[in-house]
Amino acid sequence: MGIGTQNQSEIAKAELMLRTLRAKLQELRSTIAEQKTEMHELDVTHHVLQATGDINRMLAVKSRSISINKSVLALSSAEIKCAERVKSLERYLETLHRKLEGLRRESASLTEKLAAEGLAADVVIGLQNHRRRLQMQIEALAGEN
Repeated sequence: MGIGTQNQSEIAKAELMLRTLRAKLQELRSTIAEQKTEMHELDVTHHVLQATGDINRMLAVKSRSISINKSVLALSSAEIKCAERVKSLERYLETLHRKLEGLRRESASLTEKLAAEGLAADVVIGLQNHRRRLQMQIEALAGEN
């Protein structure tokens, strides 16, 4: 983790990783599209050369087409893995948001209980300690105080 991400909240880190992965996924998809276009152009060139009988150039074009096809297969595999990581990170982020909301509700409930009159001193201390622990968890998740 970089120096700038050490003090970021867990949600901010996850959102940053998600943006990075989405950008990588888009880059992979663009590269695959470019290579498929080039492969199609090479296929057309191959047919033209086949008709003219230029065997040497035809073999060179076919060789290039095969290497691009291998590259597309490798990139497609990387795209699938990256898409799976994006989905996984989206689920993780959703889980963090649900946890954060639960912690906020619990903290609000404790605040209401502390506002009640007539609580014993040891109960108040226990509730305050519990609320402080919740606030630390909220801060770790969302960076809030």
